[in-house]
Amino acid sequence: MTRPPRTAAAPPSPFSGKTIGRCRIGRPIGRGASATVFHAAYLPLKRDVAVKILRPDAAADAEARQRFVEEARALAKLDHPGIVRVFDVVEDGGLLLIIMDFVEGRNLRQVVDEDGAMDPEEALQAAKQVAEALDHAHAQGILHRDVKPANVILDPAGRAVLVDFGNAEKAGGTGDRKGTAHYVAPEVFQGKKQDEKTDTYSLGATLFHLLAGSPPHEGSTVKQILQAHEEGKIRAPSQVNPEAGIPKEVDQLVKRAMAPARGYRFLAREFAAAVEEALPSLQGAPGRTRGRRIRSRTPGRSPRSSQPNYAVIGGVALLLIAAGVAAMVASSGKETPPPEPPKKKEEAVAPVKPPEEPGHIDPGFDQRASGRAARDAAAAKAMKEAEDFAALHADRPKEAAEKFAAVASEYAELAVGRRAKEEQKRWAELSLSADERGKRDAELQEMARREKEMRAESLRKCEEFVGRMLFAEALGALDEASPAGAGVEEWKRRRERLNLLIGFSEAIGSDLEGNPVPVQKIRYDFGRLGEKVTEARAEGLTLTGTGGARQIPWSELKPADILALCRQVMRSSGEHRLMLAAFCWEAGLKDEGRKEMDTALLTDRTGTVSGRIEELFGPEDQR
Repeated sequence: MTRPPRTAAAPPSPFSGKTIGRCRIGRPIGRGASATVFHAAYLPLKRDVAVKILRPDAAADAEARQRFVEEARALAKLDHPGIVRVFDVVEDGGLLLIIMDFVEGRNLRQVVDEDGAMDPEEALQAAKQVAEALDHAHAQGILHRDVKPANVILDPAGRAVLVDFGNAEKAGGTGDRKGTAHYVAPEVFQGKKQDEKTDTYSLGATLFHLLAGSPPHEGSTVKQILQAHEEGKIRAPSQVNPEAGIPKEVDQLVKRAMAPARGYRFLAREFAAAVEEALPSLQGAPGRTRGRRIRSRTPGRSPRSSQPNYAVIGGVALLLIAAGVAAMVASSGKETPPPEPPKKKEEAVAPVKPPEEPGHIDPGFDQRASGRAARDAAAAKAMKEAEDFAALHADRPKEAAEKFAAVASEYAELAVGRRAKEEQKRWAELSLSADERGKRDAELQEMARREKEMRAESLRKCEEFVGRMLFAEALGALDEASPAGAGVEEWKRRRERLNLLIGFSEAIGSDLEGNPVPVQKIRYDFGRLGEKVTEARAEGLTLTGTGGARQIPWSELKPADILALCRQVMRSSGEHRLMLAAFCWEAGLKDEGRKEMDTALLTDRTGTVSGRIEELFGPEDQR
């Protein structure tokens, strides 16, 4: 990828040219709400680095300092080629610095702003690599919480690298309401629990931007953009950028990633797998030109002029819930400005005398700077010793298994550790006597019998929850009933149907005897359904049919009555019809479900309903 000339250099900084924390500070390459990132030279190792310096005004705030240090510690736990590595954190003269690898290249926001929408294959490959990086972070219990094009850099080899973990939090917490308006998931500004799917929603919004050349939702205010996220009415990237030849499989992937209901979204590893499955659909897609970037800008007009530039959301959810408040405040942080072209390494830093040793927050970071390579070498040596022992002492399989187990335990996070784990299993199997094997086989048979019973019990619970219209609980029970044999495909389809029905379950309340969730939190027409349900609980339900109006006490409602209620208050959009079809299918009203499918096909304007029906209900000859 050829880098176009820069039109403007980053503003100068008083830190440039100084030596701080054993780093000779160079040019600024990015600015955020509370810190600035510089290209620098790390003098002890004589290498180019990126240095993030907490601004002095922010450093005076104890909470900001603590968050800054926690960002460094979070990053230090991660070891993945798609995540920028941290190897030092320093306090020097009252300044806090995070020292990390310097990744040369442009961020994806700059790529799109300067070149237009990305080629679909390049965009999907970048999204897949970010998903793999997120999967690694999530496995360590860390959420990024600000995935967006400006926080992904394309290195010279074309690999996407995820940067800026300044908003990172441990998974499972509510967290503060921070994010970037164009890419933030609804649960963030609603003040709800955030999890791995909060990040994958933002990755879906990022992929939309790369494919379409603009963010998924436009608006003149932050409030308008956030409301669009909550409503979930996303345009298809192929409609926004028809020249790119984006296939429907990619449109569906983006739509699912950005579903307002979290149960329908991907986990990071599922996102990466979905991208891998979608890539073949690019071959022969109408209008597709391989390797060509689709330029979507009007000559002479900046792509940023057509949309507002929003950054970190501060207190957005409180302003949305308090309907009388009209204005919203977002933090003043802007997208990272384009860096200057990198200087040649011999010009990057003038030779200087190493400074005196500053105080370190965590002395262990120094050892980890060069310790990663040493750990790899130690792991390889330990594995070779275990393999040599096994080769020389094939008659002592139990001891060989113990040696491989030690390597697997010590280096569990490395590929060598995983290979040692497999060798441990193999040698442990060889160490068993005939009696031990017989005992082991009997135990395995007993485990299989118990697993079969547990699967049957889980499916029974699933049916019970479906009968009470508690679809989130039904999905949990179904997941406990692991699929087996020929039923795998139907298990997957049923899981998709229950995922789709989770929002419906919220609309009618967490239980038939409980209260519905607040109607303003329900997307689409669920608010009207929730109001109708509240009224029915108090007064009974009046349904009008061919036999005239009839009053039904809430406790006597049957699935067919719920279906009639939904048809009264919900629109005939394809998504709603598919939801009602899934409800009918789960409730045993398959004839009614087929009617809803037919209605969905008649109202389909995107050409995606047919494929979605097959995904939810199977091929036509099986329905």
